[in-house]
Amino acid sequence: MQSQLGGGDAANIRRSVLPLSVLLALESGPSYAYELARRLRGVHDLVSAENDLYGCLKRLRSRGFLAFEWKESAKGPPQKLYRLTEKGLDHLAVLIEVWGELRAALLQMRHVGTNDAARP
Repeated sequence: MQSQLGGGDAANIRRSVLPLSVLLALESGPSYAYELARRLRGVHDLVSAENDLYGCLKRLRSRGFLAFEWKESAKGPPQKLYRLTEKGLDHLAVLIEVWGELRAALLQMRHVGTNDAARP
């Protein structure tokens, strides 16, 4: 489904779910930032600017949710390979729960709003 939101609104929503998206992407295993960017762009364009992703990775790492190790590259300088920490896995579980609650509340509001509009 293509978004009908204005560019700013859609970008703000995407930025707000970026930490959850990064943690979800890393749940399946370690990844380099460029791989994360490619994966997230492929899912409803969740990363619109790489600066957003790098800032998010830095914030998640500073909170102890991610760790990285330097890996040698045959094509250039060493690269950071990011992975979830135990604390990150725990935080991901909380975010998934909160996301489910928010989604349910929004759907309930939409449903209530539809029923209210049908009343005389």
